[in-house]
Amino acid sequence: MNFSLTTFWKVMAVAVVMILFNDKAFAQMSEGGTPPSFRYKSTLRSLDTVMQNRLPALDMRKVEEEDKEDARNGRNPRAGYGLPANTDVLKEGTWTKLPSGEYICRYQFKCEDAVVLSLLFSNFKLTDGDKLFVYNEDGSHVQGAFTSANNKSSGKFATAMLVGNSITLELVSNTTKENNTSIIEISYVVNYYIYKDKIGSRANNVPCQLSGDCQVSINCPEGAGFRDVGNGVARIVFPRGGGSVSFCSGSLINNTRFDASPLFLTANHCIQSDGNKDGDFTDNVDLFYDADSGMGESKADDWMFYWNFDGPECGIRCDANEIIDAKTTTGAYVLANDNAFASSDFALLYLVENPICDNEINAQLNGWDNSNIIYGNSIGIHHPIGDFKMIATDFDSPINSSSKYKTVKFDETSTNHHSVTEGGSSGSPIFNANKLIFGQLRGVNVSCGLPDFPPCCDLKR
Repeated sequence: MNFSLTTFWKVMAVAVVMILFNDKAFAQMSEGGTPPSFRYKSTLRSLDTVMQNRLPALDMRKVEEEDKEDARNGRNPRAGYGLPANTDVLKEGTWTKLPSGEYICRYQFKCEDAVVLSLLFSNFKLTDGDKLFVYNEDGSHVQGAFTSANNKSSGKFATAMLVGNSITLELVSNTTKENNTSIIEISYVVNYYIYKDKIGSRANNVPCQLSGDCQVSINCPEGAGFRDVGNGVARIVFPRGGGSVSFCSGSLINNTRFDASPLFLTANHCIQSDGNKDGDFTDNVDLFYDADSGMGESKADDWMFYWNFDGPECGIRCDANEIIDAKTTTGAYVLANDNAFASSDFALLYLVENPICDNEINAQLNGWDNSNIIYGNSIGIHHPIGDFKMIATDFDSPINSSSKYKTVKFDETSTNHHSVTEGGSSGSPIFNANKLIFGQLRGVNVSCGLPDFPPCCDLKR
């Protein structure tokens, strides 16, 4: 896990540039409500008669080979595979006039081998008054209503994970198809194959543990003193090119103005490289940006941030309920970063949707310390392989591994196993005993199955 003496000074110095951006920060991520078609099931045609796009099953042999190649090259682990959709929903969908006088347009994607899906939008613009719902086949998982407040200037958008093998979009409008001016264009449907055989329905709660069984939940006794700062740590799901998505971690971080700006610290290799070791930042990635030169795309409007993804209790892993009930925000700007892979590897984001304004999320802006003084233990809070929030403890001071990096070797605790960092932990914060961030995770990945190799992370300040 890497850190440099200049990183946090640079981070806070650029925090004020957020006022230059045009998009607004929204506290309300969606309006809620019920899709109108649910109220008129007896009079509407069933989903069997709605326009449906049946997507091919994944070639798992090919997928597994690609994932092995990613692991060999140190790339961020893939969370889901993007199936090309290239669909203009409002042009191709089924339009119906409701008894209320409203119009709805429905379109369904079906992928028989999927258990969790999400959508990536290439062009998303809702007209004032229009609403969009997204739901699974039995209606047990509903997202929305999304409105014009969710529009981003880039036109990009994404939905959170949705449990099931189908995903239906339902636009609600006061205008006919011919007069409607909203735009809903889907580029990819993401199949989260990592959950296959690991998740059941909301009723049977089949566990979906993704990380190693040695990981220690933030809800275990080891996390008792750090759950407040843990509320500022989020799981990131982001496009990595070609419609596929990956996991990383990061934390809300305060500034010296104490003005509740939604600043978010993560690793630069999460935002603009596939994590390969030759320093090539442009392979297989949607976002490439250098804040110093202003070159590249600074908007990450289709990034998803999952908050309070903690799990119900110590030792219990996630199930369908946790995915259905997850609190998310969408979109970010890159304010500052270090695009040299061998340097500080930090990225400071400004979140478009502010989790601080949502009482249900209960997010916390975490403090930081850019001095050379390390106060006792080092605590890592992270989402390994996109799993529930975990905590790792180092009872010793970090080791100076170079002029730029420090190394933390996480220890086995007396209560629960031996947490380690895995793919998806990148960008997560390291706290000192005073619960202040003093670095973010860069690498390296280890696993529970390699006890002879002490878990360690490079640390950058």
